[in-house]
Amino acid sequence: MFNYIKVKITFQYIFLYNKKDMRFTHSSIEKYLKENEHLFLGKAFFSPVVLSKDTLLFFGAEKNRQFIAFDLSTKNPCFYTNKTEKFFESLNSVFASQLRAISNEFMIVYYEFKKDDFVLMLHMATSNNPEEDLYFYFEIFPNHPNLIVTDIHNKIIASFYHSKKGEPENGSKYVLPKNEKLFDGEIVFDQDFAVKSFENSIQKRRLEKYQDFISNLQGKIKKCRTKILHIEEDKKNAELQQNYQQIADNLLISGINLKQRLTSVQIDGKSIQLDGSKTISENIQIFYKKVKKAKETIRLVETNLERAKNEIELYESILQQLYDAPNEKEADKIVASYSFKKKREIAVTEFNKPWRINYQGVYFYFGKNSSQNDYLSFVMKQDRQFTWVHIKERSGSHIVIASIKPTDDQLLFACELALYLSNMKTGEVQYTRKKNIRRGHSLGEAIVKNYSSIKINNIREHSIELFKTATRCN
Repeated sequence: MFNYIKVKITFQYIFLYNKKDMRFTHSSIEKYLKENEHLFLGKAFFSPVVLSKDTLLFFGAEKNRQFIAFDLSTKNPCFYTNKTEKFFESLNSVFASQLRAISNEFMIVYYEFKKDDFVLMLHMATSNNPEEDLYFYFEIFPNHPNLIVTDIHNKIIASFYHSKKGEPENGSKYVLPKNEKLFDGEIVFDQDFAVKSFENSIQKRRLEKYQDFISNLQGKIKKCRTKILHIEEDKKNAELQQNYQQIADNLLISGINLKQRLTSVQIDGKSIQLDGSKTISENIQIFYKKVKKAKETIRLVETNLERAKNEIELYESILQQLYDAPNEKEADKIVASYSFKKKREIAVTEFNKPWRINYQGVYFYFGKNSSQNDYLSFVMKQDRQFTWVHIKERSGSHIVIASIKPTDDQLLFACELALYLSNMKTGEVQYTRKKNIRRGHSLGEAIVKNYSSIKINNIREHSIELFKTATRCN
């Protein structure tokens, strides 16, 4: 605990109001702060817990689990204090990490609400040295609230920012927002509203924390529903193909020379289309095979439909269990109980490790065989906006320029590299974003869409010299 005496700590809160938004009244905010100041004024609080992407909690040093909260919800952002017996692990946040690096404990010594400026400013002590004090500026703008932390020299050291104007740079001077035709709100802010805000943040946290798990389940449900549509479509086609049974039987008893090759025959006034490259006997066998396959499809339809529907019921029940979990501990158990197998990650080896060249400060990656090409294009973690290059309509090396906007010279070098690696001096090379390629059916095969192409007539000497500097990726 601090032995900190007579420190000016100012807590600054900013309220901007928009007539289209229902906002808090100033008087209710002043009243709430005055009535609850004994719960946070002069109290010490630990490093922040990121409850959700919009809510920060600072738990008190005392055992009563009292906390202060900065709720940056875009509709009704607010500051409040409350108690909870629940324990929350902090979600990942750069802002929280920055604050923890500065101090593990913060003490609120003084607060002041400036009604004319629509500002409430918080100054926190972090040690016995006043030079290490911090100022928290909580700007509660409709639709884009911000929380900005500065040192005693008014230099920004951290920010939890939602403003449309762009996040300020650390080290720059903080400037208070202009007071532009601001007016009072209509909603009364009280402890009941604070409690509801906390409950909403907990619900948002659950969705954010388990988003990957939820998305996984929703993806499986969507896949099952698509599968059901395909099964029902297959059933319709199979039912139609059962008609081939009667057609094949009629052909057998028609008395037609079965060794003939015809494109069609007339039976009972109906025209039957045949494959003219095959005999009638061979066409009959094809019809019977289609009937056999159709019967097998119909036989499996109910089993496959039931299996897909059961899977949907399972995934939906897991989702419901997660939503209904009474606390985070129980939710964690549910997630742990239904762990799904992830796709096996392909590890880099000496065989599939691609090559790279540094040209003009940009890396050019390429493969020399199908395994290296496959790893580079579909496994290696890179920005999907990077430029992907390949010789057109021929097998060859995959090349990735590690730049979102390569220069004309860099693109030309990559195209020359594609030709050189294919032992060609001239040819057409295609290029596109890495996001526009997907795996083909064989190793190293890429299916490309939305590409452009360049015709190359010769390869420059310095490009060949650069190729000799290539090294294997780490």
